[in-house]
Amino acid sequence: MTLNLPKLPQNVFRALLIILFALAGLSYAPDIVSAQSGGGTGRIEGTILDSSSAVVPEAEVTVRSSDTGISAAVRSDKDGHFIVLYLTPGSYSISIKKDGFQTAELRNVTVSVGTTSSIQLRLALGSVSITRECQHGCLVR
Repeated sequence: MTLNLPKLPQNVFRALLIILFALAGLSYAPDIVSAQSGGGTGRIEGTILDSSSAVVPEAEVTVRSSDTGISAAVRSDKDGHFIVLYLTPGSYSISIKKDGFQTAELRNVTVSVGTTSSIQLRLALGSVSITRECQHGCLVR
């Protein structure tokens, strides 16, 4: 059995091939975009406050994977906010340090693919010690 198809002009044939390859290429686009956007990861974000609900800027936030031991460190911004991106799914512990405050820790924070784990932590005031060195009979008050 032979099909008798009409012969297409060269430019029409090329245009059809270009359209065919373009459509085939688009079928892979979602995978590429997903890989570039961290599609297999999640993130942790939060706000750090003090005991009076004021924001705590420039706090050191360390996020550590309970599964791998790998950690990432960021600082809170001027609004006390922080974001840690591209975390593999699993369980994490979060440690927050800032001079003048007690260190805060949060354990078993779960990160899932494509989700944001949001937290809000309050830092308690830490003990402040002042050391003075006195020589030659200083008066200490």
